Amino acid sequence: MWRTAGRFDPARGKATTWILTMTHRRAVDRVRSARAAASRDERVALMDVTTPFDEVTERLEQRKVRRCLTDLQRESVLPAYCQGCA
Repeated sequence: MWRTAGRFDPARGKATTWILTMTHRRAVDRVRSARAAASRDERVALMDVTTPFDEVTERLEQRKVRRCLTDLQRESVLPAYCQGCA
């Protein structure tokens, strides 16, 4: 209110009305901002974001599984586990 006090025009209405209008507008802006942030967070959460760390971890897990299996087990398990990886 202090920064915009010079914009108040007593000919257009009461000071309390002006203050309440400014307060309402600020509250609406905050609600819209919070909704936009939540919407952004939801969209990001739905994205399939993989990092190099995730890829390395997955490859290491695949190697561990390969070492534990016999040739016959590898032929049946690896396509399902690795989803077609070599």
